[in-house]
Amino acid sequence: MSALNFNTTGSANAAFGANALNNLSSGDSNIAIGMGAGINLATGGSNVYIGNQGVSSESNAIRIGDVQTAALMAGINGATSASGVAVLVNSSGQLGTVPAARDHAGELLPLEKSADLKHRRQELGLLQPDIARAIGVRGRPAA
Repeated sequence: MSALNFNTTGSANAAFGANALNNLSSGDSNIAIGMGAGINLATGGSNVYIGNQGVSSESNAIRIGDVQTAALMAGINGATSASGVAVLVNSSGQLGTVPAARDHAGELLPLEKSADLKHRRQELGLLQPDIARAIGVRGRPAA
């Protein structure tokens, strides 16, 4: 069992576990932890794989876990933040945010106007259904 078996042109890669980053041929600054972590990666850089096999080519990605059905993180529940945006999770497990609503001049809209705008955008079909569900937007009933 080995790691980084086919790496020919990459540098500053770290692989811990049997077959970790085993198929990487070129790419820099990748980190893989766990058996088979990052094994699917052939080219790419600045990735972090923890217990995830990855994909054949990508850069700047973090993939944690593969078959788990729960994600638990200490230090978040009960913590407050003075500013920021809500984080959403799509069906593939990718994290993201919804851009804040802005007026025609580019100024941020107050929360109540922003929510109304999101409802109107949903009614017009301008929001993806999974994003609409994630932010709690529902179409208004027909009159």
